[in-house]
Amino acid sequence: QVAALDPHLIPYLLPQQIALGFTSSQIAVLTTAEIASLTTDQISLGLTTAQVAGLTTSQIASLTTSQLASLTTTQVGAIETDDIAALQTTQIGALGSSQIAALSPPQIRALETQDVAVLGTNQIRALTTDQILYGLTTQQISAFTTGQVEAFSSDQIAVFSTDQIQYLTVGTPLVLDMNGDGVRTQSIRAGTLF
Repeated sequence: QVAALDPHLIPYLLPQQIALGFTSSQIAVLTTAEIASLTTDQISLGLTTAQVAGLTTSQIASLTTSQLASLTTTQVGAIETDDIAALQTTQIGALGSSQIAALSPPQIRALETQDVAVLGTNQIRALTTDQILYGLTTQQISAFTTGQVEAFSSDQIAVFSTDQIQYLTVGTPLVLDMNGDGVRTQSIRAGTLF
């Protein structure tokens, strides 16, 4: 019966009807079109963590960026690691810093390198020490851009293991004193100056 639910009717369900009226297994049989028709309120206020955990990989992958952004931190923490790996880079980019901080180390490990490469400054700064030390793989770390590496705080950098730290890459500046007045150092973001 649930699988035959008309997607046009889904937006009319109250969040409480979704939370109390559907089991996790019933949510899991909704089509991707039915999942796509859920409103952000139905997702953030209606889906229980058990229902989120019960979503299939294709259902998670079909969530819009607005739907993903509406997930609570508890709901984000309930997404299975296989489902995290199925998220597209635009979906990862839509996650807020509090949602990034809510990911477990195994969920962080499940991120693909192209997903890690799109993390913004605030998302990088939201990474917890456990996520860095126990979640980030050396392959993910090597995918960070110079700008992302610069976004890490000194406290975050301090928790990188010796194995991890060698994969943090930044540009190496070439310094020439062309007029004899000495060398002044700047951030790599300042670009090339002559």
